[in-house]
Amino acid sequence: MPSVRARRKQSTRAALIKAADDLFETVGPEETTLEQVAAKAGLHVQTLYRHFPSKSDLTSAIDQHYLDRFTLELEARRPGQGILALWRDWIDRASRETTRRGQERYRRHLRRVLANNSGSFTSSYLRIAHQYEELLTRELAADLGVDPERDSLPRLVACMLWAANSNAARRWAMSNTSETLNEVCVAVVDDVIALFGDRFTRR
Repeated sequence: MPSVRARRKQSTRAALIKAADDLFETVGPEETTLEQVAAKAGLHVQTLYRHFPSKSDLTSAIDQHYLDRFTLELEARRPGQGILALWRDWIDRASRETTRRGQERYRRHLRRVLANNSGSFTSSYLRIAHQYEELLTRELAADLGVDPERDSLPRLVACMLWAANSNAARRWAMSNTSETLNEVCVAVVDDVIALFGDRFTRR
């Protein structure tokens, strides 16, 4: 069981991540200062620096938060639950969560991120993307009962799942479609399941 100090540290990190996430969405990641994040979290900026030395670290922490949650879901998945079904469920819930404050508000946020696309944000995205692809490859290979180093299908499908959702989110952000982010992201997962669903069953 975590100590009081460890729980306090976790709580502080969570408050800073939530404050940053809110400000990045409303003000924009480039325009948000670390002082603003600390103030919104009700903490001194020096406290923020102890947890996140730079804005890049804070940005990575937001993405890492979602990745950590997905990793926990992988570890807890039910016997017989295939990774494709689990990924669809995750994309469904994550896309609803990220747009909980409104579709157009989140669309504007994504447009700002795509327009700025600075080096720190790009490197964070690539690092997270690689970790998702590795996790998906491992689990797809387990469902298929193959070695991912010898059989390329799990990695190809993993890359398809991640890239298809990234592309769907990007196209949605840059369009004026009345479809929700949830609808376009889940649709591409369904396309992959239609192509490969009968190949990947939990063993």
